[in-house]
Amino acid sequence: MCRVFSSALVLSLSVMLGSVSIVLTSESNTTAIGKPAAPLPPEYRILAKWVTQEMKKTQRELLRDDVEVKEIIAELQKAIIELRNIKSADSDINDLAAQAHEAAVEVRTRIEKLNRLPKPADATDLMVEGFFAGLASGLLGDPIITPTFYSLKRSAEENQKRKAIITELEGYIAAVNKAEAIGLVLPTVAKKYTSRIVKDCKEILVDFDESWGSFGPYDWLALYNRSGQELEECTIVVELIGANKKLTNVHFVENWPSRSWMYAKYGPGIEVSDREFRRTTVESVQEIVVTILSPKLSALVRYTYQGTEKDKDIARHCSMLTLKGRYRPFDDGWLWDDEPAAILTLKGGDLPKCEVTVDFVRGAEVKSWSWDIDEWKKDTRKIFEVSHDKLPWDPNEINVLIRFPDSSYKWETKFEVRNNTLHRKAVVHGG
Repeated sequence: MCRVFSSALVLSLSVMLGSVSIVLTSESNTTAIGKPAAPLPPEYRILAKWVTQEMKKTQRELLRDDVEVKEIIAELQKAIIELRNIKSADSDINDLAAQAHEAAVEVRTRIEKLNRLPKPADATDLMVEGFFAGLASGLLGDPIITPTFYSLKRSAEENQKRKAIITELEGYIAAVNKAEAIGLVLPTVAKKYTSRIVKDCKEILVDFDESWGSFGPYDWLALYNRSGQELEECTIVVELIGANKKLTNVHFVENWPSRSWMYAKYGPGIEVSDREFRRTTVESVQEIVVTILSPKLSALVRYTYQGTEKDKDIARHCSMLTLKGRYRPFDDGWLWDDEPAAILTLKGGDLPKCEVTVDFVRGAEVKSWSWDIDEWKKDTRKIFEVSHDKLPWDPNEINVLIRFPDSSYKWETKFEVRNNTLHRKAVVHGG
């Protein structure tokens, strides 16, 4: 996010308000670039800097995770001063700045109290220190720690310490949720100072990569400006539409050069005291609606992710993975039998929920079985075992086909069996 405070502000409103949709009207099907009725007030830029999520020219700029609490407090203090000094001719900007200032003061106060509170003796179970590390990361990105508060029996004194920490955390969450509401309202102010919205605009390209397997934990949005001109003072509204939920994120970009990309990252958030915290994405993204509001060009772009685009991403991820393994023949043991099995190890990364079909082949004869896998971690061995009664012969080939939910993509690896070792013959990526 643009600043430490802005990152603290833009937290998922799903905790309090559920999904939020911003409706912007006055769309046009033309590609003409209009002019706003009035210039964007400079106070708007100050407000937007603190209450919207960051967009950067590279993904690396959004991955900072070494922020100390003292840095966060210093940035919050800067936000408090700048927001307090906003005096605009637009009463809407003044109102939002006052609310943001109040939220900033509350966030700073809660963080300072959390720092001062005595920590329980078994802090490793509470993960207090880890949470503060995650807190710092969260204010400049996304928290990565899931604290557990009540997993063990503790003394009354220890529980009192935990109760005090939880109270401050809940107050902190409430403050940043309140502040996020300001960011979500901001586009209604920007609309007054921007050109007519071009519907289905071809000047902005959208690309999206969903978190998948070991390729995460963030979803990434990339926007490309091919309008031929530098865009300035862009308020960017991104609506992520999932299978069961919608979620809106708002960004502000002061300068967007022509022929360049801008990136945003969205995370799954964490759980604090049984409450979802800092979620900025939805599960199983189907479609993305991007609205760009700027004095030079305002545009609405719809991007369908579910289908071809998602399949291409999965294919790219799978191209970095490999399977290795062996065949275990039937062994009539003294105490127990070893049933026939394909024993496979995944290399190069993790796989999410999938269906694995194994074909045992000998000449023209093929026998197939399928297994549902919740998760397949890197370097983990899985045994795909069948009954000797159902597979009475040893195969000379084994084919492994992997399918994924909500995707037509299939990853197939064909092996030749030699001395019970699997030798890869071919890898097929396709729909």
